[in-house]
Amino acid sequence: MTKDDGSPLTELLDAMVYAPLGVASLVREHFPTLVERGRSAVHTSGAGYRAVGEFTADQLASRARSYVVEVRDLLLAMGVLTEPTEPATEDEGAPDVAAGPADAGSGEPAEYSAGAEIEAAIVGYDAMTASEIVPLLGDLSPEQRSVVKRHEQAGRARRTILGRLERLEELHRDGQT
Repeated sequence: MTKDDGSPLTELLDAMVYAPLGVASLVREHFPTLVERGRSAVHTSGAGYRAVGEFTADQLASRARSYVVEVRDLLLAMGVLTEPTEPATEDEGAPDVAAGPADAGSGEPAEYSAGAEIEAAIVGYDAMTASEIVPLLGDLSPEQRSVVKRHEQAGRARRTILGRLERLEELHRDGQT
């Protein structure tokens, strides 16, 4: 043992040799306890971190989808991108529509499979929650909103989405959009 005389050499030996050896000795002695504490910390706070991470990822994905829609609409408006004018052939992924469009007066949804159409309106639609979709609806054209409405009526029929589409249709009819 060195004498604690406060000299720089003694402090250097303490910091570079004796302290690390003491830590190594403690770790070896208390290793199982340290491992258990680490596991406990990860499991207790890890769930919270995961929830925050998933929420953040969902929010970022929602924003990214809305930016994609905005960029697509801007490119359409600039004439850089054009909407397809001819219907796709079955080989090109055209939607499989078993029946014609729903009778506008009946309120009954048609049998409708909108794979490509719904993805053209909102990318990733089927994987999104209603709270992610509703803010995007106002940015869609009336035709795109019609695609979303048919898809939603034929599928999950979420009231929040259908209600927002109805309000947007009313505003459009009144000339406010």
